[in-house]
Amino acid sequence: MSISSAFEKFESLYLCSDVIKVTKTSGTLANLFEAHKTDFIASGKRTYHHYKTLHSTISNSELLSGNIKRFCEKINVDSFIPRDFCRTFKTLDGQLKITKVIRDRIQHHSLHDVSSVHYDRYDYNEEKPEVLLKWENKLKEIMN
Repeated sequence: MSISSAFEKFESLYLCSDVIKVTKTSGTLANLFEAHKTDFIASGKRTYHHYKTLHSTISNSELLSGNIKRFCEKINVDSFIPRDFCRTFKTLDGQLKITKVIRDRIQHHSLHDVSSVHYDRYDYNEEKPEVLLKWENKLKEIMN
């Protein structure tokens, strides 16, 4: 299509009443962020505020650290760091024949291969609970 014919087509479309006209307005970066946040909340997604509140609730709670401490005392473990938990999960799920892809998804490891970044949009939400239940049963077996 030549530029002149494209321009003619544009003029004919511009005069058509069914075409939505876009006007150019200026805004601030704050306006952009506020619009994004509003859209985020409207779609049901969590915002930074939700995560900050959740983090402060967990940080202020000794529930997790108390349970870890009692568990370590029960099985005679001298020290424990969160990375130990991740390694144990990864190892035991490997023994349970859970694929590395599913284990990485559960641990929210970033996947940088082309397939994961561009094509695989599946959330694995059906597999995650199944794997966690298998893992829980394996832990109970070890503890008894």
